[in-house]
Amino acid sequence: MRIIALIGKAQARKGFRFVYSGISRQCLSCKLRPVCVDKLEVGRVYEVVAVRERVHPCELHEGGVRVVELEEAPVLAAIPSKLACEGAIVTFNPITCQNTKCAAYQYCCTQALRAGDKCFVEKVHEKLECRKGLSLRLSSLRRL
Repeated sequence: MRIIALIGKAQARKGFRFVYSGISRQCLSCKLRPVCVDKLEVGRVYEVVAVRERVHPCELHEGGVRVVELEEAPVLAAIPSKLACEGAIVTFNPITCQNTKCAAYQYCCTQALRAGDKCFVEKVHEKLECRKGLSLRLSSLRRL
């Protein structure tokens, strides 16, 4: 599903990805807020899929903001190997792990997906080494 939004002119290029971190104080009273940020969810990863010509002035972004079309980007995450099947729809559940030094930690405890998110498995990547002994696969997941 495409979302029409506004992002900084310097970032408004096809393929640009960002994590939405929330509304800024300056945006609260802006008349463009409903189209700019109100449709975005904090912590989600978005990718610019189309850029439109229209530019608007903005207090935050030098040069203004440009109208863009966004989609939620796929997220790399660890899922149990038995669920890792391209084309499958899975319910995401983060792997419970406290070992922040583990090479797979960022994929097991990703902030871009939340427990209970329904996701489409776009691509299954390599098997991950798990110090807890779990059988995990790195997968590209797109939230539905």
